[in-house]
Amino acid sequence: RRTLRFALFGASAVALSGIPVSLMVTPVLYLVVLTLAHLIDLVSPVSPAFWDLVNAAGRLIPAALDPIDRGVNHNDWSQLDWLALGRLGLVLVAPGMVLMVLLWIWVRALLWQAGAGGVLLAIGARDPNPADLEEHQLVNLVGEMAIAAGIRQPAVKLLDQPVPNAVAVGSSPDDATIVVTTGLLKSLDRNETQAVLGHVIGSVVNGDLTIAMLLLSVNQTYGLLGSILTAGSARKSRQALWGAIRGLFIRDDRADQQVADLLADEPDLGDTNRGGCLGALRAPFMLAAATTNFLTTMGRMLFFGPPLAALWRARRFLADATSVKLTRNPDGMAHALQKIGYADTAIPAVRSSGLLFVLWSGRGGGSGPSQPVGGWHPSVAKRLSRLQAVGAKLITVENRTGAPARRKNPIGQLLVGLLLVFVWALFAVGLVAMIAGGTLMMFFSLLFVGASLFLIDTFFNALPGFIHWLRFDSVPLVKAIYGAIRHLID
Repeated sequence: RRTLRFALFGASAVALSGIPVSLMVTPVLYLVVLTLAHLIDLVSPVSPAFWDLVNAAGRLIPAALDPIDRGVNHNDWSQLDWLALGRLGLVLVAPGMVLMVLLWIWVRALLWQAGAGGVLLAIGARDPNPADLEEHQLVNLVGEMAIAAGIRQPAVKLLDQPVPNAVAVGSSPDDATIVVTTGLLKSLDRNETQAVLGHVIGSVVNGDLTIAMLLLSVNQTYGLLGSILTAGSARKSRQALWGAIRGLFIRDDRADQQVADLLADEPDLGDTNRGGCLGALRAPFMLAAATTNFLTTMGRMLFFGPPLAALWRARRFLADATSVKLTRNPDGMAHALQKIGYADTAIPAVRSSGLLFVLWSGRGGGSGPSQPVGGWHPSVAKRLSRLQAVGAKLITVENRTGAPARRKNPIGQLLVGLLLVFVWALFAVGLVAMIAGGTLMMFFSLLFVGASLFLIDTFFNALPGFIHWLRFDSVPLVKAIYGAIRHLID
């Protein structure tokens, strides 16, 4: 039931984020359908019922908006047609919502097909070295925690990274893999390492692997959408899109690597093509794509992402509590968090998968550029407070500069609070400005895309007459011109 709630919430967030996507999808879908209909009509006449349906769809906008205009300007709301408004909304937003759900299903299929292998390829993990005492001890600790949790011992992988971190990957407890960085082994003692392993194995026992795969699929859906929107102007986006298509149908090492590239980070969309007239023709659609991407990103960061992040933060607290239960040592997890909380725990190569790790971005587990407001991880202070409530005793640790941790200064805290209020005020002003700018961009995007649709529709409406002229009128005209020229020559 818990996983089902996450799935329903994730599907709802993805579907609702498809509303701004409809800005791009609906006109393009109408364009494609209209173009295909005209092409088919050149070969075999299309049923008049289809053209009646297209005309009815085109008349939905004035039919729904005219009563609203009359109500606003003349205070006459008696002719407001709620049924027409509902049909208009369905026609406008349904294509984008359906597209986002289909993309989400696509990404989930990629992730489930790649399984732990795709993530392990992305982070470059390796097998432990049996000759290394610490790595051999790590395998034993994982076995102890698995026995305490009552599950089969997961596979163990090492990641040669100086940052202290650990993660559990896979789709279920049966194929779980524990990945630990070499930096974690160097930073923590045995009890603290055992506590971190208890945290990640606790995630496996609590069913977090399925939930994490779900949340990761939601995140990656936005990345895939960005690749689609910029595929016409960015070579790397086309490569990412091709990798997603190939990985869906082919299962080999190359496909796993392409899925790993998708997991590793958000696609770099800065490699845009340039080209004269062709670039000018693409400009309206590029503007619409940029507007759609902007509105979708804002919606994800401010509306859809924070609730999902809050649910995941609650799972991190539960994993900490499970670690205490498995190790029977609340001090171990608290001391481990104190030590790695002062370190840089982020791994740039897998920034988009940071929610899977025990901790991310060092102090406080900040939100990061691709994460929603609030971040996927609770702050270290909150996690330590929960552990203290169950009997953990904190120690004095050194920060990254080597100086002892200082006591908090009330005046400094007040100044920081005032600064945060000022920053949030600036953020609110910037948000209003971005929404206004997004609305303006949306207006111009609709204008340009609508003009493109009008020109293409006009072209296809004139195409039958042009073909008829070529077949029946052009030949006599050419003959007449040829005869006139020959007569002049003679």
